[in-house]
Amino acid sequence: MQCLKNPLFRLYSPILAALLGSSILLFALAACGGNPVNVGCTGVIPPQPSLHVVNGVAYFGDGNAVYALRASDGTQLWHFTIDGNTSLSVVDNGIIYIGSASSLYALQASNGQQLWRFQGNGDPDSTFGPQPVVADGVVYITSRVSTYAVRASDGKQLWHSPVVALRASDGKQLWSYQGRASVSTDGEGTVYVNSQNSLYALRAADSAQLWHFQSNVAATSQFDTQPLIVNGVVYVNAGSVTYALRARDGTSLWKTQTEVPDGTILEAEQGIIYVSSNGTVAALQASNGALLWNVNVAYSEPRVVVNGIIFSSQAFGGCSGPIGAEIFATRANHGKALWSFQI
Repeated sequence: MQCLKNPLFRLYSPILAALLGSSILLFALAACGGNPVNVGCTGVIPPQPSLHVVNGVAYFGDGNAVYALRASDGTQLWHFTIDGNTSLSVVDNGIIYIGSASSLYALQASNGQQLWRFQGNGDPDSTFGPQPVVADGVVYITSRVSTYAVRASDGKQLWHSPVVALRASDGKQLWSYQGRASVSTDGEGTVYVNSQNSLYALRAADSAQLWHFQSNVAATSQFDTQPLIVNGVVYVNAGSVTYALRARDGTSLWKTQTEVPDGTILEAEQGIIYVSSNGTVAALQASNGALLWNVNVAYSEPRVVVNGIIFSSQAFGGCSGPIGAEIFATRANHGKALWSFQI
């Protein structure tokens, strides 16, 4: 498949981006290529490890293994080895689902016991990614060539399809939309698509545009690919500016200039919005955007904030590919390191 310059909502692989309620699946088509290549190397820069914190346990996958750590102190509870490299996982209803180059695993989250394993069609181009989505007893995962629906109870394939926007029950395509390569949803019938420095809200049932918001930052500053939707408010970052938009009509409620360029909205917790980029986390008051504090977590990339703790990761790579990773836990409001775990 040939790659195009400045691709929009097409090429190269279908990426599972969001599940809309229980009836519609939304997919994006990613731009060409994979991870950026290290200068002077034949390998690639390794992806960040998958990292989730659920019920006091931090689950992360890197290399050919997934680990479960006690979130309070980093103690290893269990680990499980798979058939290839992974940085993909999701935890749902006591089960962790892990994607590798050609397989999807279901493990008991409490002890790492394998429940089942689903294998793709064996095509080298069928690498799974990025994150599985679980809803109504079905696991949805995409490869470079297909989208799969797998029954969560036993790993049986229900359907697969190469298309973009699908009805969850049978994989039928409903609609498609041109935009930048990512989408998000509020789970209540609205889809959010970013295009350059604009954000579009679309009706999930038929892709009708509900509203459009354009930032006034430099045109080269893209909106964060995954806006956060909480309590009827859409939080999104563009350049070093964070916006709060009313979800029903796109009205700007507030905007705040931070010291976090091209940041990502990490989390909303206890009335605080966390924005992260290049090892720095900014905390904003959700109600009015007031900047509360900035914290630096050294050389790691912040991934999630849970109970006032920043969980971050760092991947180590060489000319032949990934060689390890480290997970860090840092107290959010003052940056004190709590623990780290390296593989």
